[in-house]
Amino acid sequence: KVNFSITISAHCISKDKTKCAQHLSEEEAEEPLRKLIAKQTEQTKGMGSWHVEIKKTVHEWTSCECNATNDENEYMTCVTRTCYPTIAKEAEQYGHYTYLWMDTSSSTTTTTTTTTTTTMTLINNIWHVTSNRLSWISEDVKPKRWQRDVWPLIRTTLLAPLDKSHVHIGMHQPTLSFSLLNGPNSWVGWNMTELRELYLRPLLHSINNVLFNDIQIDSQVLFHGHIMSDKKWNALKQRGTIRIQDLQTFVGSTDWNRPSITENNEPAVEIVVFVVPPQLGHLTVTVEGSNGGVNRTAVNRGFLVPRYGACVLLDHPLIASNQHISNTYNTLDSHSLDMFNTFVVIVGQLRKMIGLSANDFDTVPLAHSGSFKVRFHRHPLTIAEWELDLLIRGFILSDLVNTQKNFQDIYQLIERVSQLPITKPVASFIAQSVTALDHALLSCNQLHDTYSCLQSLRKAHHLSNKADFHPSLLPALYFSPEFTYAVYSPYLLPSFFPVFMSFVKLRVTFIIVDAIAIAFIFLLKQN
Repeated sequence: KVNFSITISAHCISKDKTKCAQHLSEEEAEEPLRKLIAKQTEQTKGMGSWHVEIKKTVHEWTSCECNATNDENEYMTCVTRTCYPTIAKEAEQYGHYTYLWMDTSSSTTTTTTTTTTTTMTLINNIWHVTSNRLSWISEDVKPKRWQRDVWPLIRTTLLAPLDKSHVHIGMHQPTLSFSLLNGPNSWVGWNMTELRELYLRPLLHSINNVLFNDIQIDSQVLFHGHIMSDKKWNALKQRGTIRIQDLQTFVGSTDWNRPSITENNEPAVEIVVFVVPPQLGHLTVTVEGSNGGVNRTAVNRGFLVPRYGACVLLDHPLIASNQHISNTYNTLDSHSLDMFNTFVVIVGQLRKMIGLSANDFDTVPLAHSGSFKVRFHRHPLTIAEWELDLLIRGFILSDLVNTQKNFQDIYQLIERVSQLPITKPVASFIAQSVTALDHALLSCNQLHDTYSCLQSLRKAHHLSNKADFHPSLLPALYFSPEFTYAVYSPYLLPSFFPVFMSFVKLRVTFIIVDAIAIAFIFLLKQN
């Protein structure tokens, strides 16, 4: 069992401090949070518990050099770092989440460069979740705000469950294998070293050596590829869109698939960038489904392939430039807008693989909050700090459950197969895994070092996997006594019956001879 500590700071900024104090003093509004925490603990089957501390602070408006411009991130950075630096300091701490109310009914911001005052109305009634651990709203502060809006916001951010992905990323030295697949009449390549620095480095910097250890990347360029059968490909030329139903045999129908060129025990995650042939123009992938009985069609530029990876569509560079199609080999411009948009889709697919939602920067409705909405602010090529916190807690619980399951499997196997040989490597893996698990529980529950806890649990999960699936255990598993008797009985039974019948006949003969001898001795005594 692991314990998580979360601190929620509620700041209310207004010229009417009495109004803010009354707003934050509602103790009964904290009851939904307690129910939310209890439900979260129940969902983890008691293996994770949350301790939440709530701090409430009232601030009075101060004059500072901040303009209410259209750049919301710049404005909030100025407010938190210049006017109220304690708020910015809290938002940078792990496990400390700050919610800021800016009362627009009685407050204005002033600047030293102008003599006019600007009322903050451009961002009213929308919760803004920044890339760090700060969420803020600008509106007229009203009662019952906590109960109506804040707890749904917490449920959809800090305590949201991770989405289950059908693409597995290995925890120890995982490999991301990128393939640029040229369609017919396409001869382009890429500079993967430059692309990695431009578009993948922000995401890898966030998750490498935190969620995964030493992520490897390899790439290749392939030609004359296709992503569907020829019959469906001919129909595609007239339709201009790919239905997700046509891609169900994406992996099996292709002859260009290959394992990653990087030697690794973990299966590689294949990411295919398909360069659409120039004659097909702009292609999209349509996904048809129903949501609440309403049929909806989503248009995407990529799709996930279960147990394989992802595929992303890239328009041929000749489409935008209107150049003549030639067989000359060209290298794609790494700084082009098309490459940026392509890697935004790739990062969105990688986010789905690790349990987050894809890149969605639109303003979305907040559940159970009436007309109020929430907008997420972060760079499209990385993950926010609060999302990383969510992933760390989710991976800790997942690794704890899986490690316990591996130990239970080993113990059940030992009980079921009495002659199970525990070799020295298996015993070493088990011992090291138990040591790492003990260190993880110590880091989580006593030292409150979540990063160290995650690293130890990742190690414990990896070692317990190696012990549970060690090759030396497989013969004992499949050659149990019952299985051995069943295998060798066809060979032993044919020779067993003659020997057994001979033994029975010999035994009967001995019994008869003994009976005759006893009878003869008895007659001699009688005479």
